[in-house]
Amino acid sequence: MENIKEKLKTMIDETIIPETMDYIEELKVKKNNNTATQDDLNGIEEMQFFLEELEHIVKGLEEDKISEEDAKTIYEKIQTMIEEHSEH
Repeated sequence: MENIKEKLKTMIDETIIPETMDYIEELKVKKNNNTATQDDLNGIEEMQFFLEELEHIVKGLEEDKISEEDAKTIYEKIQTMIEEHSEH
């Protein structure tokens, strides 16, 4: 059975990072077309920060600096975030 650290890393690498990057690109297109709202512009910054945080988590997992317990907490928070996002 895949452990929580592997599940978390896989989820981040294969789902969250690509989707975040796609969303950032969508917002940048709006910005370049001068159709971006202030919320869109703020979203670019927020998503870039979120992307950096995800990359730090992946690095921490790769360097075994994140405990199983912390990995489980992060995994559960991301799952909750995904569920809340899919409801909207």
